[in-house]
Amino acid sequence: MRAKKKKWQELREAAQENDAAKAIAAAASLKLGRKDKYYESCVTAIRYGAGDALAMLLKAGEGFNFSSKKHMLGYMWIDRNYDKENEKNRKLALQLVEEAYASQKPEAVLPVLYKANSVNNILTLGDFLNKDSPKALLGTCLENKSALTFRQCVEKTGLLSTDKLEFILTFAADCENSYGTLVLSLNKTVVGGDLDKTALLLEHKADANFEGAHVLWLAALNRNQPMVDLLLPSVSLETHGAKIITRLRNLKDADAAIIQSIETTMKNTVQKPAAVEAENDGRFQRLSDSVLAEEQELPGGERLTTLFNFSTRQQIVKWGDGPPAVVSFDDLGDNIIKSMREEFDALAEPAPLRAPSTPAEDAARLKRLRNVI
Repeated sequence: MRAKKKKWQELREAAQENDAAKAIAAAASLKLGRKDKYYESCVTAIRYGAGDALAMLLKAGEGFNFSSKKHMLGYMWIDRNYDKENEKNRKLALQLVEEAYASQKPEAVLPVLYKANSVNNILTLGDFLNKDSPKALLGTCLENKSALTFRQCVEKTGLLSTDKLEFILTFAADCENSYGTLVLSLNKTVVGGDLDKTALLLEHKADANFEGAHVLWLAALNRNQPMVDLLLPSVSLETHGAKIITRLRNLKDADAAIIQSIETTMKNTVQKPAAVEAENDGRFQRLSDSVLAEEQELPGGERLTTLFNFSTRQQIVKWGDGPPAVVSFDDLGDNIIKSMREEFDALAEPAPLRAPSTPAEDAARLKRLRNVI
């Protein structure tokens, strides 16, 4: 009995000193799981910020398995109070998370607790996150590149802290389907009038043109000129500007200065009709008597294909593996339509001589373009 008591004392000391080797030696002869002293040892390690010792304890004790009353039935052990004991374990695990946030080194122990939870998933991701979540914990959570994890990290921590949001957004490109989270977050920061967080989201490719540049409309509706000024460079005014201005003018209390700023920016940013190139550089191809195709190589190897159908007056855009987007010519700037028409007409004339492509190349390209329609 004295020897076991001594081992528990050595375990507490190892936790205080963050000595993983000593903790392993002390735990070797102890059954850590379902013991009050196991939980107490975890608390001790947390309070001292002993991440290494805590990781060893939780591994040896099989995670947050602090309470269980099992009974023999034949040759099997069964738990007659599974739900009750599971809830008790959950409460104790939540207390450990609270202890971790109040400890000397939350950045050292919170990631350890998060990883230990994967043994039996007693807690949820939301149980670990709040406005004070350290970057070490956020980075550990985001390692799985999950869209749900990314969304919860942004909503429960990032939108409450500009510094943490900046860190979380560095994972956006690697996380699956981060587009929706970025768009929703942009709406929230615009409505909340948070310029710093809005700027960060725009920097990390949050789409300001989603749903007809709704965020610009929201900023104008809130009479927030600085926010409007921040959003304008990211909005396709040729596509959405006129409609937003019309909607604003239909409001009784619309801010005239904001309307004027949008109009001025539109006039200054509308592209001049592109001059017809002296020779066809291969980007454009006349598919039929009414369809012009434009192909562009994007960073990362993706291809952007745009078709201009002058018969149906539609622009069809295909990017990556997503479905084609169809835009009416009525929603495009006149200068764009004019420029594309000039390209279309120019291709009807004999093109300057250049190195011919092979029949196989022509067939493959034509098949790819027609698949977009």
